[in-house]
Amino acid sequence: MNLQHALSGFLLVVSVWLIFDGIKHAVYSFLSRSWPVVRGTVEIAKLQVDSTDGGFSYNAKIMYRYKVKGHEFIGTRIKFGDTAYAWSWLARRLLQKYPPGTTINVRYSPHNPSLSVLDSAFSLSLYWILFGLFIGAVAWTTFVAASKV
Repeated sequence: MNLQHALSGFLLVVSVWLIFDGIKHAVYSFLSRSWPVVRGTVEIAKLQVDSTDGGFSYNAKIMYRYKVKGHEFIGTRIKFGDTAYAWSWLARRLLQKYPPGTTINVRYSPHNPSLSVLDSAFSLSLYWILFGLFIGAVAWTTFVAASKV
C-alpha cells in the first residue's frame, strides 16, 4: 500500500463521517419541526472564541430552561448541526436572537423531553453532506488513479 492509497482511505472515512453526521442533523432538523413547543427562558448566551492553527472559530453558546409536564430541563442546542463560524459577526447575529432573560419557544422530543432545540431550520447540515460527497469523490478518484499505476 502506498501513501496515495492510505491518504485516499483516510479521506473516504472522513467523507463518510461528514455525510452521515450531516444526514443525522438534517433528519433531526426535519423531525423537530413536528415536536411539541413549550415556553422557556434564556439563562446564558455568550460568544465562545476558540483558537485553532488556522485562526479562530466563533461559537454561539446558549443555555435555556423549560418545563415539560412539571419537570424542568436545561437545553443548550440552538439548532441541529454546527453553530461554529469563521466570522464572529455570524455567531453574534445568532446570539442577538436570544439575549438572557428572553422568553423563547422550545421544541422538545416527545419521546425524550431532554432533547430540545430552538430553531428547527436546516443549518450547515446540507453543506457538510455536499462537502463529504466532494471529499469522497476526490478520495475515490485518487484511489483509482493510484491503483492504475
